[in-house]
Amino acid sequence: MRMSRHARNAARRVRVPPGPVYEALREATPHDLDEAGNTRYTVIIYGERYRVIVARDDPHFIISFHPRRKG
Repeated sequence: MRMSRHARNAARRVRVPPGPVYEALREATPHDLDEAGNTRYTVIIYGERYRVIVARDDPHFIISFHPRRKG
């Protein structure tokens, strides 16, 4: 898998290395689709929830990664 610069920087800001992101994504089921048709996942890494968006045309490319609000 590969991560966009945006996704890598976002993961780095919350101190999550790429390995756990890839591992969590392997086990995840798709949550829904965004406006562009990209697959959105909600994964749990280190006990925190994160939203991961994967490219529609390249399922091995992570477009975006960001923390989800608690609740």
